[in-house]
Amino acid sequence: MKTYTAALVTLLLITSWAKAGNVESYLQLIKAANDSEGKKGTNYPRLVVDIAHQTMSDTMMFMNAMAERKGASIFCLPKNYILSGATVGDVIMSEIKAAQKEGNKEVLSNSVELYAVVGMAKSFPCNNKP
Repeated sequence: MKTYTAALVTLLLITSWAKAGNVESYLQLIKAANDSEGKKGTNYPRLVVDIAHQTMSDTMMFMNAMAERKGASIFCLPKNYILSGATVGDVIMSEIKAAQKEGNKEVLSNSVELYAVVGMAKSFPCNNKP
């Protein structure tokens, strides 16, 4: 749990400039990005989402490497797997939907990074790593 806490704090600090803030703002940005798809001159929301996801992806890889040095990886990607911003976005949405389905009333006010870290640990567990 200590590793998750440190990872979350690191991710929050490093990605604070690119994040949408809380889940409610993030979902609004995702909706705006999806609504603007294919419309001329309205790529800004999609660009912001893509940059935020890629920033989180890069930061999580760095954060996980630091945790791995201490023998406590947060997630373990398959060999030769390259983590993309799109994958991080999918993991985040999956975790948000799962929390909403469970009836978590605090979902919308929680940090997006919380769902990124927890989702990566669930999606790419280290239990099979030697």
